[in-house]
This record gives sequence, C-alpha cells and structure tokens, in this order.
Amino acid sequence: MSEPAHGISPEQTEQDTPKKKRGIVFLLRIIAVIAALLAVAGLAIPQLRKSSALGAVGERVLAEMTPFSVAVSYYSGEDLSRLSQKQDPTDAGYRKMAQLFEQIRILQGYDRLYLLCRDGERQLFYLGDGQPFPIGSYKPLKTILDRIYTGKSTGAYAKDLITREDGKKAAASCIPLYGNGRTVLAVLVVEADPGNTNYHLVGPINLHLVGLVSGALLLVCLLLLWLIRKRRLAQAQCPEAAEPSEEPSDPLSPCGQPQTSPYEPESDAIPSAPEPVSGSGPASQHPQSAPVSPQDPPQADPPDTPL
Repeated sequence: MSEPAHGISPEQTEQDTPKKKRGIVFLLRIIAVIAALLAVAGLAIPQLRKSSALGAVGERVLAEMTPFSVAVSYYSGEDLSRLSQKQDPTDAGYRKMAQLFEQIRILQGYDRLYLLCRDGERQLFYLGDGQPFPIGSYKPLKTILDRIYTGKSTGAYAKDLITREDGKKAAASCIPLYGNGRTVLAVLVVEADPGNTNYHLVGPINLHLVGLVSGALLLVCLLLLWLIRKRRLAQAQCPEAAEPSEEPSDPLSPCGQPQTSPYEPESDAIPSAPEPVSGSGPASQHPQSAPVSPQDPPQADPPDTPL
C-alpha cells in the first residue's frame, strides 16, 4: 500500500493536529495579554500625563502666590472686608489691588487673576463688580471653593482643566485671603497656561486610538478562546462525534449515535422453520403437513366410497 503524498502518514497527521491546536491557543493567549497591556497603557498614560502637567503648574502657582496672598490679607484686609459687603469698582482700595494684581500677572506670566466672594446665600460673585461667577463653566473649582469656605483647605489646584467663556482651557488654582479669626474674606483665583493639552498624543501616535483598538483585539481573542474551550468540552463529552462514522446517524440521538427502537428486534435475521429429520421412522415416510392455524376450523376427512 502506497503512502499519501509528501510522505506524511495519516497517523502523523493525527498527532500533529492537537499540537497545532495547542499552538493556536498559546498564540491567542499571548496576543490577548499584549492587547490588554496596550489597552491599559493607551487609556492610563494620557491621564497620568495630564495629572503630572496640572500638578506641576498648580504647585508652582501655590508656591508663588501663597506669600502674596498673605501680604494682601495683611495690608488690604479692611478693603477686602468692605468690598465684600458692597462692590464698587471705583473704590480707591480696589483700584490699588487691581493694579497690583495686573503687575503680578504680567511678571509671572499668568492668564488671569481675580478675587471671588460668597454672599449669605453661598452664591459666588466677582469682588470688583459684583457680577455672579459662572460656576457651571468652572466645575473643577466648585469642590475646592467649598472646602476653602468650610475651613478644610488652605489652597489647592484643580485636578482637571477649566474651559473659559472664550473656549480656551486653563489650569486654575485657588488661594484664600484671611481676615481676623481666620475668616475667609475672599479667594484669589489664578488661571495659568497649562501648556500642551494633547496629552493623548506621543508624536504621531494617538494613545486613545491605540487603547480602543487594543481593547477590541482583546475582546476578539477572548471570544475565540471561549469558542475553542466550548468545542473541547463538547468533544470531551461526546468523543464519538469527533470521529467520522460510515453508518448514518440519527441527528436527534445524543452524540450522533444511531437510536434504536425498543420494539425492534436486535437482529434482522428471521428464524427459519426446523428442517425435517431424515430417518426410518413412520414420521419420515409421510411428508410434513402444513401447520394448521388455530383460527381455521379443522377440515373433515372425505367419506369412504364403497367398492
């Protein structure tokens, strides 16, 4: 008997098939692990870069403006207390503070410097003109301002970027100005340039896109591994279904085995009638009569005719 083409026997092919399956499963697992790492990195690295950039700007602002806020509170505490009760942009004390803030802004390179106050209804407004502060557009500052007025914070920077009315993003920091008895007279808000806000870009690489594609690839690998495992469990429960059978099988029977009826005989062979035994007895001289059915009535012998 000649061997198959390329000199590969069927036994060797059957032995190579499980090895190939194990290799595919191992490869899928490696791809799934790499995709999971890339997905986590693509989503986490932009957040880490953002937190690091805002932290650097915020710490610098707090270090520079905290001594300045102490000096303003000491020398202009009465003006702050008066302006918090009645806002007057033409007040001489306010005009001096506004000029001082403008010089500090230019020297330090900040975008904006302004003072906020809170009335009896806990509504925030600008100290200079009394206009309400749009806290809805500055949601990252809401928690910081609440903590400052409740005495739980002495200054902090926002963990997220704020979007101003002109659509520009900025990094904001809040520093309280205290009066007598540690009463918060006003809050100094400093808006600084956060620098490059494309934290998700590393050169031409979009980390968000890498994370999304890697997450989709991870889901595909997990789905394939689940299907392979499900097929293995099915083959382990029904090993006969994995081997081809020449006999037709009933699709409704379990594991593809032909289903037999309890009313059918196990063998298809019909038992034959016993053959007559040859011998010299009287029974062997007469031919065997046909069996009489119990349903047919016995037939009478014909009468003897006289000779």
